[in-house]
Amino acid sequence: MATNRKYKDPLALRVEVAEGTESGDAVLIGDIPGVALTDADSDDIATVQLGKGAFEVPVKNTSDSVDAGVGDPVYWNTDDDTLDADKPSNGVLYGHLLAGVVKQTSTAANTLVLLAPFGIRHTDQT
Repeated sequence: MATNRKYKDPLALRVEVAEGTESGDAVLIGDIPGVALTDADSDDIATVQLGKGAFEVPVKNTSDSVDAGVGDPVYWNTDDDTLDADKPSNGVLYGHLLAGVVKQTSTAANTLVLLAPFGIRHTDQT
């Protein structure tokens, strides 16, 4: 048995987050999607659920032509640190929609999202 394992299931860890992060905020730690479980402290450290779980988070859909529905991917837009159901030109797969339809709008609406198991960077333009 491995003796060097430090966490059996490292899903909720205390990590550095953006200043002002509050409990329930969507976060991206490197390419790993997560949701803050606690407010950031004065050192910008919070407990974050990483890469597993389903959370209601604000998602927008900047697509010109398509609404997003259950099973569609949600991306972390690295340009403005928001979640978007439309694939940005340079973003990270954050998770997949579990409920509802995200209409075409730049206004984010709380939507149930299943976090991706450790994000995959999407940089292609297709």
